[in-house]
Amino acid sequence: MQAEPNGSPKSSIVELPSSTPWPMVTSFGLALLVAGLVTSLTVSVVGLIVIFSGAVGWFRNVFPVPEHELIQVSKFETDIPPVARSMRKVDHLIPGAQGHRVYIPIEVHPYSAGLFGGVVGGIGMAIIACLYGLIAHGSLWYPVNLLAAAALPALANAGTEELKAFHMSGFIVALICHGIISLLVGLLYAVILPMMPSRFSAFWGSFLAPVYGLGWSRQHCDLLIPRLTQG
Repeated sequence: MQAEPNGSPKSSIVELPSSTPWPMVTSFGLALLVAGLVTSLTVSVVGLIVIFSGAVGWFRNVFPVPEHELIQVSKFETDIPPVARSMRKVDHLIPGAQGHRVYIPIEVHPYSAGLFGGVVGGIGMAIIACLYGLIAHGSLWYPVNLLAAAALPALANAGTEELKAFHMSGFIVALICHGIISLLVGLLYAVILPMMPSRFSAFWGSFLAPVYGLGWSRQHCDLLIPRLTQG
């Protein structure tokens, strides 16, 4: 269509895919299917039927020929004067200077360094935990079974004497949990430590965080296990 005078609307015809409710029907069926996993099998069956119906209706809107509809679009055109370009310049702050709160690390540690640090730290934490179990409870397996009790109900309800004994399943579960946590913590430190403002704070962060975590876990495990055994 030809352009109208200034200040008048200009109309055009646009071809768009036709509106259809089938995507919403399919989504509703998917919600019913998932909800049936925690409610009833009947809900999942109904959801599967709704999904199939919605998919068939949706596909029929597309195959063999896509359905379209013509939409009339109107836009209001006026002569807008061009915006004058400003000659002002913006001074960009350098990260870390003049009180800038963003610290972008100049040097980034490789992920392999974080994994290696996680393995070394995990071995150190395991040695400290085993020494605590040996000194406080007379058994190396006491802290191992405490860690495994988070995933094994048999150890969660066990008494103190049973926690002092060796359990192969508890050892495997504790080894897997401790290994995964150590590797993740190592990767986290590899990413965060270069962003710290000084090596002094990085050292104290690396030293105090494991010590605080060890003390927190020891205190809560000592409070949790008696309650579990009493229950």
